[in-house]
Amino acid sequence: MKHATALCLIALAVSSILHPPLLVAAPPASPPAPLPPGFGDPIPDWQARWELAKVLSYTKAYDESI
Repeated sequence: MKHATALCLIALAVSSILHPPLLVAAPPASPPAPLPPGFGDPIPDWQARWELAKVLSYTKAYDESI
């Protein structure tokens, strides 16, 4: 039985030498892209309603766009 255990350990050692585990480093994290100018700035209420009315008219929801 000791002979079989020794053979298994030798086989494991040889296989780990011949096929080492792949150690792949993760690529460095890139910094987030900067936001475009004006992104996140508040817009006037009338402009938001106007854009919503345009989108609703594209979908032919004319009554809702008024």
